[in-house]
Amino acid sequence: MIIVIGGLPGVGKTTLAKAVKYALPTYDFYSTGNTFRKLACEWAVKNSLNLSEGEALMQYEELAKRDVSIDRNIDKSVEKFAEEHSNCVIESRLAWYFVPRVVKHFNADGTRRLLTYLVICSDKERFSRISKRQEISEDDAKIQTLEREAAIAERYPKVHQIQFSEITDKNNFHHSFNSGMLTIQEEVDTILFHLRSNGGRY
Repeated sequence: MIIVIGGLPGVGKTTLAKAVKYALPTYDFYSTGNTFRKLACEWAVKNSLNLSEGEALMQYEELAKRDVSIDRNIDKSVEKFAEEHSNCVIESRLAWYFVPRVVKHFNADGTRRLLTYLVICSDKERFSRISKRQEISEDDAKIQTLEREAAIAERYPKVHQIQFSEITDKNNFHHSFNSGMLTIQEEVDTILFHLRSNGGRY
């Protein structure tokens, strides 16, 4: 089974994806969020820019608006990972869109091949989590996050032909969680239940 977990920055999708991977030790794991953060920080270091992680992300998002190869290389890496790993957890804002292009939703025997989850929470909760993760004020977290999302909203229609609103549209996912109302364990238990119910093995 391929398990895809998506959502906006700060909703807890990476935390959930790692917890699911921990519960499924034989499953492989891929995070486009971690990949993008790593690339942003490496770019900042390479260019001798003294930036925080949040600032590096903001500037790298701006660079990605001009250099479409950044997004397209990540898109291809997600598709390749899904093709090569039959049992895996993928954390990504856009995997719900790209993975079904290379992997069918169902196996030949009718069992489900792919499960997609959207994680949401309030903006206040998102900004609070980001401020703690990056060790900045909530006001700065809000400003940086909204600037990043403005860059994403401008970039995605041009690069992916996807509107920003689509990445939080519940109709594009099999299930959704409000991480402000559920514990990580409750979310993991629900995913494991869906996995068992749909013929997944672990």
